[in-house]
Amino acid sequence: MHLGKFDKLKKIGPHHTTSPRQVVEHVITELRNGDIQQAFTFTCAPPWKQGTHRSNTDWSQRMDWEKCQIINDSCSGGIATLPCFEQKLRTKYAALLDTQQYRFLGDDSAWQSKNGLEKFEAPKEYVVEIDSPAGRHLFRFRLVYDWLLYCHLVATVSSFAVDGERFFPGTSDASESDI
Repeated sequence: MHLGKFDKLKKIGPHHTTSPRQVVEHVITELRNGDIQQAFTFTCAPPWKQGTHRSNTDWSQRMDWEKCQIINDSCSGGIATLPCFEQKLRTKYAALLDTQQYRFLGDDSAWQSKNGLEKFEAPKEYVVEIDSPAGRHLFRFRLVYDWLLYCHLVATVSSFAVDGERFFPGTSDASESDI
């Protein structure tokens, strides 16, 4: 039985062959499908809750996307349990739950690796444009490398634009005759 990449991620969780971009795609796709647990699974655990082995790590708390800060390539800040995480998603990040389409903005290859000068395990950042019934939104996903899982996990997500037309003139769906 062959699994698609997202089916595999859903079944086995984050692992060493998961790229940072796949983590972001998986989180967006699963939130669109209503699976908040998957977004929680692919969110960083607080550093002080991580164990030295997967079996003795406390996975019941994750970083709060809104309150997390990345300091020296590690997470710091507020934490959330699954119910708190879900409540925050339904209020502050509701557009992610209603995603109709999404696209990554910019080229994530050259600026992510800084022409080969950035370490593989350095924090990664992706800007994603989300189309939802409420409109167009821009989200910035910042990921931190988890040494226990050997992959990047979401540390913080911020919405920095609601009106995409203001930042990307000419991207509206208006026809030429409407102008």
